[in-house]
Amino acid sequence: MSHRGLISFLLLWGASTPVWAAGTARWAAGTTVAGEASGRVASVAARRFEATLDPFEEVPAISSDAQGWIVLEVEPGGDVLRYELRYEGLEGRVSQAHLHFGQAGVNGGVLAWLCGTADAPGPADTPDCPDGGGVVSGKLSAGEVTGATAQGVPPGGFQALLQALRAGLVYANVHSSAFPGGEARGQLRGPRQGAAR
Repeated sequence: MSHRGLISFLLLWGASTPVWAAGTARWAAGTTVAGEASGRVASVAARRFEATLDPFEEVPAISSDAQGWIVLEVEPGGDVLRYELRYEGLEGRVSQAHLHFGQAGVNGGVLAWLCGTADAPGPADTPDCPDGGGVVSGKLSAGEVTGATAQGVPPGGFQALLQALRAGLVYANVHSSAFPGGEARGQLRGPRQGAAR
């Protein structure tokens, strides 16, 4: 079994890999990405979305050793998403990472930036993408939703982003200099939408 297959298998069956162990432990303990205790594992899980990022999920699929993981959690007020993105093994230099509006197998417009670089910094206050791989975290609210206007999501359309997440229509994508259209992609899924990919 390839490393991608093994990681997907472990995530599907709820086991943790060394890279993902901290996120899995936080979820099992009923805490949020930011580490705030919730004491209600069920409500945290119902507000949590995650994905494994894989080059084979790109459209069209690409061959690369890149891999990644992302977790998003809706804060209790329902107007902020906290996220943690981890990626490694990119064949090119990271250029940017986003949330996109689209179903599996289809490319869609950018909804929000997860991180940027000097060449593609993103909107104000966008975190820097770790060069060579690593972890980046942040928060998204209405002000960070750039929108996918050609698909009917206006800038600031935070509720539209949440609706798309809950419908399984948002994917995360890490872009690189080797693959500007994206090198590792994953469709975000909630607990009732099936296994994260």
